[in-house]
Amino acid sequence: VARQQRRSMGRRHRLLAAFGREREARGSADEPRGIDGSDAASTLHALLDTLDEDKRIVLVLLELEQMTGQEVAKLLGLKVPTVHSRLRLARAELKRAHARLRARTGEGGGFSP
Repeated sequence: VARQQRRSMGRRHRLLAAFGREREARGSADEPRGIDGSDAASTLHALLDTLDEDKRIVLVLLELEQMTGQEVAKLLGLKVPTVHSRLRLARAELKRAHARLRARTGEGGGFSP
């Protein structure tokens, strides 16, 4: 359990570091403010919150926790094709939510799905 927690924390740290590098690459003139002046992590959380729970769980487990489709299916008691379908739908919804955010704020909030 401790090893899994350490791996999860490492993945989250690398994800947030990647968002920070993206922000630095844009330069201060194009510095994204995110939703209400927040950083990339809170923007990501806000975008994830737009997903329904079933899709969000699958997306987080596969993309952020780097579990396999088979592992997620076993953990959630689903069939593997269902896991992959939810992932595809979650990615599509996340991209649409990101596009809406960009249109509303005029920037990407430091997140690029």
